[in-house]
Amino acid sequence: MCATEIWAKLSPDRLEALAAKLAPYSGAITQWVASMAASLGSTFLHSCRRH
Repeated sequence: MCATEIWAKLSPDRLEALAAKLAPYSGAITQWVASMAASLGSTFLHSCRRH
């Protein structure tokens, strides 16, 4: 079963329940994603400066 099939089977009620469970972690998740993006950007800029 592929991800799109799984996503299609999720009802709005299930998505709301999942969102409610993830809400307390949203700040930490956002901070982690931003940190990873900054790290990747820094790595990219650093490698461009070498060439």
